[in-house]
Amino acid sequence: MIIVNEEECREFILSTLKMKSLAAFAAEAEVAYGSLCRSLSGQYPSPEIREAFKKWNVPFRTGRSSKPYFKSTKRRSKK
Repeated sequence: MIIVNEEECREFILSTLKMKSLAAFAAEAEVAYGSLCRSLSGQYPSPEIREAFKKWNVPFRTGRSSKPYFKSTKRRSKK
C-alpha cells in the first residue's frame, strides 16, 4: 500500500501545521527525513511515518500501487 494523496499531505504539513519545510516536520515528529520523502514520493510508507501522520492528524489515504506486481515466473531449465 502506498500513500495516494501525497500532495494533500505536503500541503497540510506546510500550511495547516505551519511547518517551514518537510525537514522541520520530520525533526518535530521524530521521524527520518529520508523515510518521509520516500513515503510522499509513492513508495511504501514505513510504520513510523504512518504513526507520525496519525499522531499529527495528517489526512493520508493508502491504496494499491499503480505498478503491476508480478512474481518472477522464470525458472532454471533442467538439462
